[in-house]
Amino acid sequence: AVFEEAITQARARGTRVVWSIHNVVPHDADFLDEELALARFLSDVSTRIHILSSRTREIVADRYPLDPAALVRVPHSSYWGVYDQTVSRDEARDHFDLSESDLVVGFLGQLRPYKGADTLIQAVELLQSTHPSIVLMLGGKTHPDDIEAFDRLVAPLTRVIRAHSFVSDDELPLWMRAFDIMALPY
Repeated sequence: AVFEEAITQARARGTRVVWSIHNVVPHDADFLDEELALARFLSDVSTRIHILSSRTREIVADRYPLDPAALVRVPHSSYWGVYDQTVSRDEARDHFDLSESDLVVGFLGQLRPYKGADTLIQAVELLQSTHPSIVLMLGGKTHPDDIEAFDRLVAPLTRVIRAHSFVSDDELPLWMRAFDIMALPY
C-alpha cells in the first residue's frame, strides 16, 4: 500500500513509470497473490512496459492485463562477440584439470532450486554409473541457504566441479569452452 501510494503520487506529479517484465511473476514468489496484485497495479500505472517476447501479453493475460499501447519490445540480445573468443578448448580444459576424453556437462547461471539443477544432478549421477568420463560443472551464484542442499545432491557424483559464486565475464569463456554440453534443465 505504501509503494502504491508513492507511485500514485509520483504519477500525479507527472513522473513516468517504466516496468520491465522478465517473468510472469518471480520464480520463488512466496506470496503469489501479492505478486499478482503488484503486477496488476504496475500494469495500470506504467507509462511504458518493457517486454522481451512478442508473446508476453498473451502469456500474462489470465493473470493481469497489459495495455498494447504501453508495450515496448526489446528482445533478448545476442552475446556473440561480447566475451573473449580467444580461449581455446585445451586452455579451458587445462584450467579445470580436465582431459580431452572427459565428457563435460555444464550449467551456468544462478544456481537456484527452481532451475532444475537437482534433476540435472540426478541425471548425471545415473550417467556416471556407466560412463565414468562424464564430469558435471556447476557455476553460478548460489544463495547461502541452498549450498547445503547442493552438497547433499552432488555427494554421490564421482566427478563434479562447482563454484557457488558469480562467474565473472573474464571466467565465463573458460567455463563455456570447457563444456561439451550446456545443460538448461529449467
